[in-house]
Amino acid sequence: MDPATLAHLVINAINQFGPFVGGATATALIFDASSDLYNKSKEQARHLLDAIHHRFQRESDNGSAATALQAYTGGDRDFESVVQTKLERILRDDPAFSADLLRIMRNGPLQTLIIGEEAKARDVEMTNSAGTGTQNMQTGKKSEVEGIVMRITAPDE
Repeated sequence: MDPATLAHLVINAINQFGPFVGGATATALIFDASSDLYNKSKEQARHLLDAIHHRFQRESDNGSAATALQAYTGGDRDFESVVQTKLERILRDDPAFSADLLRIMRNGPLQTLIIGEEAKARDVEMTNSAGTGTQNMQTGKKSEVEGIVMRITAPDE
């Protein structure tokens, strides 16, 4: 998988679960959702963040990469492009690290669509182009769902 695509997939996984890894906010967010599936995804995000943080600390940039990652995962989305650009370069230059992240990503990702009580979800498309993973939908009482497409495709498609 090319570095730009892998970096994009990693950033998406972090965006989905990164702010909640280890946080109490996540518990309230997924009260009715499958906690087993959620915990697996949260654990995957933790593995990704740990691997990236460890690798960013090895950069000879006086800690700039690690600081940007910390700000980004702390919720400051202004650092997303900085982290993604740095990650793409490292993935291009470090094939072993690229293989490690790809291995973590292939253990997932998990995409979950949660529709609350009396909510409506229409014309939603979830696509995972990593070639592996899990997609799940949880519906609340009296919710309405139509036109939902969930797709997992091979990376080359």
